[in-house]
Amino acid sequence: MSQSGVGAPLCRRTPYAPVFVPRLFADGSASWDTASRDYRNPLPCPGRRRVCPCGRRAVTGILAVRVDDMFAIILISLVSLTISFFCSLVEACIYSVSRSRIESLRRDGHASGRRLAQVRSNIDEAIAAILILNTIANSGGAAWASALVEDRFGDWRAGVSAVFVFAGLFTGSVLFFSEIIPKTIGVKFADRLAPYLALPLTGLILLLKPLVRLCVGVTRMWGKDVHLRHPTEEDILNLVSLGQRGGAILPNEARWVANALRLNDLTAYDLMTPGSVVARVPETLTLRHTTIDAQHWRFSRIPVCADDNPDRIVGVVYRQKVFDGLAKDHFDARIGDLMDAAEFVSEKTAAHELLDQFLTKRRHLFCVRDDNGAFTGVVTLEDVLEALLGAEIVDEKDLHVDMQELARQRRQRLLRQSREFIESHPEDGAK
Repeated sequence: MSQSGVGAPLCRRTPYAPVFVPRLFADGSASWDTASRDYRNPLPCPGRRRVCPCGRRAVTGILAVRVDDMFAIILISLVSLTISFFCSLVEACIYSVSRSRIESLRRDGHASGRRLAQVRSNIDEAIAAILILNTIANSGGAAWASALVEDRFGDWRAGVSAVFVFAGLFTGSVLFFSEIIPKTIGVKFADRLAPYLALPLTGLILLLKPLVRLCVGVTRMWGKDVHLRHPTEEDILNLVSLGQRGGAILPNEARWVANALRLNDLTAYDLMTPGSVVARVPETLTLRHTTIDAQHWRFSRIPVCADDNPDRIVGVVYRQKVFDGLAKDHFDARIGDLMDAAEFVSEKTAAHELLDQFLTKRRHLFCVRDDNGAFTGVVTLEDVLEALLGAEIVDEKDLHVDMQELARQRRQRLLRQSREFIESHPEDGAK
């Protein structure tokens, strides 16, 4: 095979490529010499290899050098941008995926749900692994490609200019293709993409575990572990409000959620019917005389008091038991024989605790007492449901919609009558 002619052959199977080197003489003439470049070594290799060891002819050497250099620069840049794209996408998805989506995946038995929950519980490790890989890709890729750009130009001035141009193009590419675009996609499609990114992220954390532990250990020197803040009641109410405005939640549903979250702020004292308007019957009252106070039996449950003290509640009698006794002609039976033991709660018992006790004890009425043990009123399951629904539950036989308002009106009427009596009898007030 001939070794003469301008430009030595280059074989794609070998790492050698000839490079033309100018040679100047004293008389001003010039000639071109060749040297081979080993692409496994960025420095020129000595020698004048014009024929490839494999014996195959290829394209002209100087053209091959430029094409291979440009290919390497483009390849390194694309790999760097791809890795950075992946890191930004994962970071945006991990921060944006909703907790409800993670819990849904866990309940359905998906492994991705378990991995996502583990990543979110140790978010500092996930972020450290992502940033480590992203920094290596951006910094390493930029440095490597810049070195190839500078090496491609022999003149140092041209090399420096080319590096500056490449740096600007690379920075712009990182900004758009590795930051803005992937993070926008990650935020917009987080719930869809997060299950597929959970496994690669878990593998990345394990691969970079030593560096991750080092970074996390350093950050812990300036504070506690980095964990995502749990949502508060205010956050949930804001989400409900947004869902209502967007049409995903009905107004009644939004009101019920808000009322349910505020149950712990209400107490039995806030919900109870005051004792001043609570109907009660003495324990020694016989069924024969129950018709005297027939208006009491509008209620399905009536507190039973002691004969000597109407404020001392000794039990609760069910209207159905009284009517059953009357139907069987047990007229001499006493209310005390039919009553059940009364359940007492404190005035400070929260509404959500009342609801739980109503369900667990299968009761519909509790007697309320103050810190001194005195009877102050009754609270029912209906009262808690009214607080939950945000509306009064009025039966067709109810004479008054709001018993608390009735109690306030009676209290004000008694105070007004007392004040009028004192004003009309000043001599009695002086005594």
